Amino acid sequence: MEAWETPELLKAREELERLSTDPALRAVYEQRLLEVQLLASELRDAYDDGLEKGLERGRREGLLEAIELRLRLRFGEAGLALMPATRAVVAAERLERIRRALAEGATIEHLRALTE
Repeated sequence: MEAWETPELLKAREELERLSTDPALRAVYEQRLLEVQLLASELRDAYDDGLEKGLERGRREGLLEAIELRLRLRFGEAGLALMPATRAVVAAERLERIRRALAEGATIEHLRALTE
């Protein structure tokens, strides 16, 4: 038996031949096919959105860890006191500015201003 002669493929071929000869059934089939394609597109978009949000969340968490470590090493408890305000910062770009300022030797007052 050839691979294209399996019972499942033969049944599918018969069904396709039947659908192609009946205009009403063909219209129903094409409508269903369109619905399936739209659903697949929506699922791809949802997956891409979820992936993007996950990457952004990971980036944000990494920045927060780096900031916390530098604050602890440079300023001790006084630096760690800035973490609640830093965690409240939503935009990763702003967190990146804070991280960069820490790397460049910013004062605790300057860092406090960046978190407000």
